[in-house]
Amino acid sequence: MIALARWRSIYLLTAYYFLGGIVGCGIICSAVVLVAVIILVGALKIAIDNSQLLLDKSYEFSKIEEIKKLVLSHTEIKSIDLLKSRVSGARVYIDMEITMDKNLSLYDSHEIVEHIRKDILDEYKEVLDVFIHANPSS
Repeated sequence: MIALARWRSIYLLTAYYFLGGIVGCGIICSAVVLVAVIILVGALKIAIDNSQLLLDKSYEFSKIEEIKKLVLSHTEIKSIDLLKSRVSGARVYIDMEITMDKNLSLYDSHEIVEHIRKDILDEYKEVLDVFIHANPSS
């Protein structure tokens, strides 16, 4: 009887240690997995942010639409044939082709283009440079 009681107590004690080990391992393993997930998420965020700095991406669509309105507010501009933008770091570069009246002199065309360029640079401080090519209307 005493041997049976001792065997049961050893059996229960062993079972408690075994279950405690499983639960403890489960908690530790869960913590390890949680830390690994946090590290991976952080690494992905850093990789995405840095890849956008290295690769050219387009300027915000709403800002592009505002720039189009600004350009077309000049009555001498017939249309915008091409408008490309690229963001490099915190700076924006804009390339544009516009159609103007073919009867304008070269001097007048350049004056208008320079005025548009200055308007864009004054209005949008993040824009570093604007290249505008004027095409004559046909």
